[in-house]
Amino acid sequence: MTETGIVIRLDGKYAVVSVIRKSACVGERGGCSGSCAGCSGCSSKALEARVINEAGARPGDTVELYAPDSRMLLLSAAIFFFPLLAAIAAYFAAKLFGADDEAALFVAAAMFALTGIASLFFTNRTKESFAVKAVRIISTPSHEKTE
Repeated sequence: MTETGIVIRLDGKYAVVSVIRKSACVGERGGCSGSCAGCSGCSSKALEARVINEAGARPGDTVELYAPDSRMLLLSAAIFFFPLLAAIAAYFAAKLFGADDEAALFVAAAMFALTGIASLFFTNRTKESFAVKAVRIISTPSHEKTE
């Protein structure tokens, strides 16, 4: 996944970047038109993301952001799919051991909550490997004084 954004501020080795998702605002040629006012599928607010500043960007710089698609898919699965799968398995396991519907639903909900918390813990502990990175400075604003 690659996106572009504008660095708002620095935070140690991180940069806070303002990003407008290309997929949310599609222009005539399939890409972001840059004019979200004419696009009904696009909100006018940009997202702010905290990214690793590998490019050494400064506030005002336009940067290219990168995260491997496979890591984003794994992150999505860890947060959404695994808790759901665990809840379904817990429901059927409870039914197999003779629990009534109400008890099986309670066990499923508890399993969903526990695996959801575990997923958040996992992604928080490994956030460096899942982190989005600013890999290249696309443009820098000119800071020339005119007299």
